[in-house]
Amino acid sequence: MGSPMTLTGLLPALDADPGVAEVLDAVGARGSLDVAVARGLRPALLAAASRRRPVVVVTATGREADDLAEALRGFGCGDEVAVLP
Repeated sequence: MGSPMTLTGLLPALDADPGVAEVLDAVGARGSLDVAVARGLRPALLAAASRRRPVVVVTATGREADDLAEALRGFGCGDEVAVLP
């Protein structure tokens, strides 16, 4: 079996995007921010934000939390991801 696919190479491109940079700067300046984004972009945006500061995410279900944690691991977050009941 091959090694798991990682998406860490996408993070510099996200950092370079002006819209994403604006959101990440706002999170850094305010310490918290409610952001509505497409479901597919959530893990990438959270991974990028977590490179700047710790991130806490509240999900509606445990299944959603598990799925998000798995997606974040694909962005290299690995042991930094914890799912709490």
